Amino acid sequence: MKYFIIIVSVLGVLFGLLIVYPSFSRTTCNTFEKRAKHDLYRFNLAIEEFEKHHGSYPSKLYELAPTFIKKIRNDPWGNPYQYSLSDDNFTIESFGSDGSPGGVELAKDISLNVFISKTENEI
Repeated sequence: MKYFIIIVSVLGVLFGLLIVYPSFSRTTCNTFEKRAKHDLYRFNLAIEEFEKHHGSYPSKLYELAPTFIKKIRNDPWGNPYQYSLSDDNFTIESFGSDGSPGGVELAKDISLNVFISKTENEI
């Protein structure tokens, strides 16, 4: 009888973990995704300030530090943010939990694509 109670108790704890863990995992994912989106918007503001000050957009994210953004930190999963600049836009992105382009669910990419408007003098 003693062993039966121990076995039932252990199974109860394991069953409880199976119910709680998926909810905890989704909450962590949502928190990481929100932080990554927040970082992308911070980078966007810093890039726009850089452009106002220098008259051009940075070619690399590290050019923003420390004047326009205190520190270029990694995304919530520990991977570097990606930045690309073309003639008409720039993109800042996190490749998600897997650190590779593409992916779904926990590994989905989070990106911000900003189109650069040209003034009449630049056209």
